[in-house]
Amino acid sequence: MRLGREADTAAEGVWRDRPARALSGILLPPELECLRPVFAGRMLALARERAEDTGVGADRVLIGAGLIDEEAYLRRLAHRLGLAFETFAGADAATCPLPPERLTDAAASGLLPLRYGPELVWVVAPRGLAARRLADLMAAAPELAGRLRLTTTLRIDGFIQTLGRSALARRAADGLRERRPDLSAAPGPRPHRRFASALAAMPLIGATVLFPVALFETVAAVLALWFLAFLGLRLTASLAARPSPARMPRLSDDRLPVYTVIAALYHEANSVSGLVEAIRRLDYPGIMAQTPQAVA
Repeated sequence: MRLGREADTAAEGVWRDRPARALSGILLPPELECLRPVFAGRMLALARERAEDTGVGADRVLIGAGLIDEEAYLRRLAHRLGLAFETFAGADAATCPLPPERLTDAAASGLLPLRYGPELVWVVAPRGLAARRLADLMAAAPELAGRLRLTTTLRIDGFIQTLGRSALARRAADGLRERRPDLSAAPGPRPHRRFASALAAMPLIGATVLFPVALFETVAAVLALWFLAFLGLRLTASLAARPSPARMPRLSDDRLPVYTVIAALYHEANSVSGLVEAIRRLDYPGIMAQTPQAVA
């Protein structure tokens, strides 16, 4: 976490050329109130403006920029709102009332019910604008503080993966086929094929029962012929001359397509120079003809 002047410097590096409006007379979004004692005013103003531009909570802006980690922020938010922070230290399968197949929905929504004794509490991993809406909810209904807890996406995902490993694997393998079979390449149930297979197997079963010796000799002869044919094919292929592969004609530079190279980097400033140098060495006309652009 960065504080004071260092936070202002970091803000200028993350959101360069974005003049921040003064904080005097301007309310911060509720999800940033817990950070007033921590971050410089310029940082909070820039986070608020960036959140307005992108349509997410200002907390997600700071977390996404790496200026505060999610757990540090949520612990401060929980303290301000009077909520507990859930670590799942005492939670297990008996604590979670959801069946395993519903845990995937909880992972997607970031909302998980837990039962501690007679009390049912809801654990929230805020995403998008959830922190702002939660702050507004607690301001309007503070009596709900005992029914809500905050946690991080990493913690809730880890707990769900521990409980619902088989359900998650089944959904990953069969979820698309079950939800949208028209978009899935997986074969669907075909009872008529099973009946046809059983019907075709009946003569073989009958021959096995009535003529076991003759059937065995026939199968052995077929396999021997198959082996000899395969051996002859390999021998012929090894003696035949291998044709040289045809070379494709080289296109002139003006006929080659234009490509845009996108290098996804996150907190990897030390590797940028080596990556740019490797791209420069690509044998392609016009490589690096344009100045590389950084996209936040």
